[in-house]
Amino acid sequence: MIRCQQVVRLLIDYVSEELDPDECSSFEAHLRECPACEAFVQSYRMTIQISRSLPGRPMPDSVVQRLQQVLNGQAWPGQTGAEVAGGRITPHQSPSP
Repeated sequence: MIRCQQVVRLLIDYVSEELDPDECSSFEAHLRECPACEAFVQSYRMTIQISRSLPGRPMPDSVVQRLQQVLNGQAWPGQTGAEVAGGRITPHQSPSP
C-alpha cells in the first residue's frame, strides 16, 4: 500500500487514469483507509470540475507574447526584471523622467 506522500505525487496520474493497475489498486486501497487523502482527491476532482465549467477568456497579448518567448527559448519562466532583446536577456531599464 502507498503512503500519503505518494498520493500527492501520483494524484494527476490517478485522476487521468494513467496509473498501472497495481499502482491504481494500491492508491485506491490507501484512499479507503485514509479519510484525509480521500478528501484531498475529492477536492482535486471538484476543482477540475469547477474549472471546466468556467467560461474561457482570451489571454492578453502580453501573456501570449511572454509565453511564446518562453516556448521559443528566448526567456525562461520566473524571469523578473529583465526583458528579451534580440534573443539576449538584458536588464530592464525604467523610462527616463
